[in-house]
Amino acid sequence: MLIRIGIVLALCMLPLFALAETPPLAPPTVQEVQAVQQQGRYLATVTLENGRTIELVLEGKYMPYTVANFVKLAQADYYDGQEFFLADGRKLANGEEMGFISGGDPSGGGPGYQLRMEFSPYLLQNLKGAVSMFRKSPLDCSGSQFVITWGAVPMFDGAFPVFGWVKSGIEAAAAVQKGDKMTTVTVAPYAGAEECPVLTPAAEVAAHTPPTMAEIDAVKKQGRYLATITFENGKKIAIVLEGAEMPITVANFVKLAQATYYDGLNFHRIVNDDGFQIIQGGDPAGNGGGGPGYMIRMEQSSLIHKQGAVAMARQEDADTAGSQFYICRCDIPALDGRYAVFGWVKEGLDVVGAVTTEDKMQSVTVVPYQGKEACPVIIERAQ
Repeated sequence: MLIRIGIVLALCMLPLFALAETPPLAPPTVQEVQAVQQQGRYLATVTLENGRTIELVLEGKYMPYTVANFVKLAQADYYDGQEFFLADGRKLANGEEMGFISGGDPSGGGPGYQLRMEFSPYLLQNLKGAVSMFRKSPLDCSGSQFVITWGAVPMFDGAFPVFGWVKSGIEAAAAVQKGDKMTTVTVAPYAGAEECPVLTPAAEVAAHTPPTMAEIDAVKKQGRYLATITFENGKKIAIVLEGAEMPITVANFVKLAQATYYDGLNFHRIVNDDGFQIIQGGDPAGNGGGGPGYMIRMEQSSLIHKQGAVAMARQEDADTAGSQFYICRCDIPALDGRYAVFGWVKEGLDVVGAVTTEDKMQSVTVVPYQGKEACPVIIERAQ
């Protein structure tokens, strides 16, 4: 599973890095990362060809490795003269504006390395004005490509790690078109004490954490669990969780259920297309963009998408599941191997078929289960 990256820093701070005269560029060193966390904040100024500027506050306290990388590249004049290669803006279904620009990609490449994806114990979200790293692979970010949102982009949460926010110039960012160039990007230490507008309130930080190895081992040893979803209307769905087959995924679901994470949530997404029928829930945001503040590794098993199968929803990359899950109303073989099935409906398929977005889960309880029934969503093997 994905593990949060904690960087323990203790050495002396440098005000900014002394630029080395020896290319090629390389990821930040331990000493450089330590200096950034000790400093805390930096102010980056992106100057556009039209003379307008975008000021970014970089949160080195929360994301020292990512901020150290950006600072190092900016000091090396890496971004100077580069184009914004993406510029997108649209209206969401709820009427809100979504928009972002992305830059830092010289000729379709990067600085010659990929940046390890950093996970912070503090949750920074892709709200309006967030600055994040563009990410291509499940575990690594592009070494230099970054994203500035001028309208909330919740679908980026958990996929693009946020490391800063726009202090001024949000209108300039919204006006950027694909191909517009950055004349310069400068960075300096910053002592401003403003509240970070893309940071989850302290009371919600680290409220939930991924299952530990001990918890995963316990689930694998137990094998099966019985989860019961009770709706406010009194109807129920009983689900068998296959912990021996999918210990990480089941341990995650069990831990969240025991923390009453799912209580009060609804199934926000219901699809009834021909050959693709699901109900999807487990999102505290209620719009498909929420989660527990972490991601788990996708497990592979012999469980498949038959009617009644229960699986984890995720973003485009495989290792981006958190809390959202879905239940199949019909067989969906096209999803086999692409999403992690971890259980099946024992009782209540009729309830699954009748659920609407108005139905809230009053509670989700989980207990060890000793039932020996054959798993109905496992690949049938020849005798």
